[in-house]
Amino acid sequence: MFTNLGIKFLSFILALALWFYVTNQGKYEISFSVPLQFTNIPKGLELLRSSAEYITLRARGSEDKMRNLSPQKIQASIDLSSSKKGESIFYLTMDNFNLPKGISVAKIAPPNIKIKLEETLAREVSIIPKLKGKAPYGYRVKKVRITPAMASIAGPNSIVKKASEIHTNPIDVSEITEDTVQTVSLQLSLQPLRIIQTTPFYAHITIEEILGTRDFPGLPITINNPTDNVILEPPEIKVVIKGPLAILQSLKKEDVIVKLDLPKKKAGTYHLPASIELPDRLLLVNSEPKLVTVKIGRK
Repeated sequence: MFTNLGIKFLSFILALALWFYVTNQGKYEISFSVPLQFTNIPKGLELLRSSAEYITLRARGSEDKMRNLSPQKIQASIDLSSSKKGESIFYLTMDNFNLPKGISVAKIAPPNIKIKLEETLAREVSIIPKLKGKAPYGYRVKKVRITPAMASIAGPNSIVKKASEIHTNPIDVSEITEDTVQTVSLQLSLQPLRIIQTTPFYAHITIEEILGTRDFPGLPITINNPTDNVILEPPEIKVVIKGPLAILQSLKKEDVIVKLDLPKKKAGTYHLPASIELPDRLLLVNSEPKLVTVKIGRK
């Protein structure tokens, strides 16, 4: 009797194995990750967190079906329309995936997803400008003003309460040499916050020039009404010029003109001031010597 039972059990196992073999003939499996999305979140609630953002799926199908499968088009979705405030667990099945007909699910990892929903909170926070780089040589950023100065944000209650301010995305000032107004975007460092106002944001950037001084020694003196019998002592003078650094940096000695008008006088020695011509926006701070000794000889 027991011998017959053993034979029957062995026959059953062999039949089951044969069925499994025949059923899976021509079946192929591949594993890939798919993004997890949540749909139909109830009004007034926010998704605070989820235990996973991607799901590893092992799909099974015929060679032809698997060859035509595009994993990048597959998504996992969970319908939250009946969810309540607080924590929930969702067990994933084939129905959570948009798989083509003829392809089944062999394995899902993780098999379940834990989420937490919180009430929605909205508030206004101040906007802080964030700068990138430095203004060009000779310039500096005097002030950056954002308009509007406040941003309306919304999100899960506990996250919104922590947000007292929000920064702009980096504003590049490395090539700005004059007052500028430009649109800016905001940087959401705390997730999952969102900006709920639709008006654009502007950065009003005020640039000022940095002033400095520069010495120019050995500038030659040009005589307006020259004559052969004139000696200048000294024939050169030194000047100190004040102005924007960017202009001073590119200024050449030839750009500073030192002139002297000879008197219509007889031969003799005179002490005369030289006139100094400067490009626009530059000021003369000092010149040495103040007076030039002019010796006019007899003709």
